Amino acid sequence: MSKNAIHGIFLSISILFSMNGATQAEPTGEWERSLTLGFNQARGNSDTLLHRVAGRAELIEERYEWLYELEWTYGEADKDKNAEFGRMGVEYKRLIDTRFFADAMAEISYDAIKKLDYRVIYGPALGYFFLRDEQFRLSVEGGPSHVVQRQDRLTQDFVALRLAQDFSWRINKRARLWQGTEYIPRIDDFNRYLLNSEIGVESAVSAAISLGVTLQHRYDSHPAEDTKRNDLNLVSTLKYTF
Repeated sequence: MSKNAIHGIFLSISILFSMNGATQAEPTGEWERSLTLGFNQARGNSDTLLHRVAGRAELIEERYEWLYELEWTYGEADKDKNAEFGRMGVEYKRLIDTRFFADAMAEISYDAIKKLDYRVIYGPALGYFFLRDEQFRLSVEGGPSHVVQRQDRLTQDFVALRLAQDFSWRINKRARLWQGTEYIPRIDDFNRYLLNSEIGVESAVSAAISLGVTLQHRYDSHPAEDTKRNDLNLVSTLKYTF
C-alpha cells in the first residue's frame, strides 16, 4: 500500500475537523459498544459451517457522529474453505444544519476466496438525513472515493464514486431492524463496480444480550478469475452490548 493512500485516509477525516459549517455541541450521548458472534452449521448430505465475529462502537451526538466497525467471517463446505473475509472501518459525520451533513470514511478489507489481498477505500461525502430521531434513522450520502487494492496479484489504484443509504428502525425497547446499501462504481468505467448490502433484525433477551439474524450480500462486477461475483451469507447472531 502506497504512502499516498495512507496519508489520504487521515486527510479525508481531518478535513471535517477544520470545517466551519457547524459548531460542535457539548457531548450529550455515550459510546455504545457491542460484540456480535454469528454461527451457522448444517450436517447431513452436505456439511456446512459459517462463523462471524463483529465489533462495533458508535457515538451519536447532536452535531456529529462516530462509527468504528470490524468483522471477520469464515466458512467451510464439506471441509473445504468457502468463505474468509475481513473488514475494518471508521466513519465520521458532522451536521452542517439539521438535515445535511458532511462525512468522511475509510476502510480496509480482504477476501481470501476472491483472491483479494487488500482493498482500501476512503473519501469524503455529503449526505442528508430524511429521518433522525430515537425511533427512525434514514440517510443517503455520496461523494468521490480513492480505491487502492491488490487482487489476483494485480495492484490497482483508481477513483470511484461512492453512494450509500442507511436505515434503522427501533421497533420497541427490545427490537430493532436495520438495512444499508453501498454502491461503488469506477469513475472511468461504470460497468465496473462494487455493491454491498445488509439487512438484519435483533431482539433483546436481557439488558446486554440480543439474538438476531443478518443477511449480507457482496457483489463484485469483475472478480478475480475463477471466482464468483456474488457472496451471500445468512447468519444467526448473538450480540453483547456494553
